[in-house]
Amino acid sequence: MIKWYENIDDNISIYFDRYPSYPKIRFISPFNTEEKKEEIKKFPLINTEELVVKVVYKNKTFLFNIEENYIWDGATILKFFWILTGYPLSPVFIIPSLIHDNLCKNKHKINYDRYLSSLLFYYLLLSSDCNKILAYIMFIFVDTFQRFRGWDKQGTKNVY
Repeated sequence: MIKWYENIDDNISIYFDRYPSYPKIRFISPFNTEEKKEEIKKFPLINTEELVVKVVYKNKTFLFNIEENYIWDGATILKFFWILTGYPLSPVFIIPSLIHDNLCKNKHKINYDRYLSSLLFYYLLLSSDCNKILAYIMFIFVDTFQRFRGWDKQGTKNVY
């Protein structure tokens, strides 16, 4: 495993089984159905190879995979804020959004821990050379959005 990020103060380490490959950008062709075109517009990125992720957080270990052909939208940022944050498909956001979006759809991978998913997003942003202030602001927005979007209310447990 490759140690991707470690923060001793917060007792968290993130590992990957290999260097993540850059995703493919899906494009619309005249041969796509209307349904497929809408899916591609909503989720323009596709993971090209399975990625195994290991997270050690507060002496608990989580081992999960990000599936090959997993599709996602990059960083979900309202267009109005792009001038401050940058484009949602920016290389700085690719790995953090891949891991975070997959965990939001597969909460069981981290034992339904909403806060941990937000924390992983934050530290992966930092590991991608995102500005620390921007990373923290995005962490706050993501964590708050998840809380109000109902992560805690959908019959899932939250340890915080």
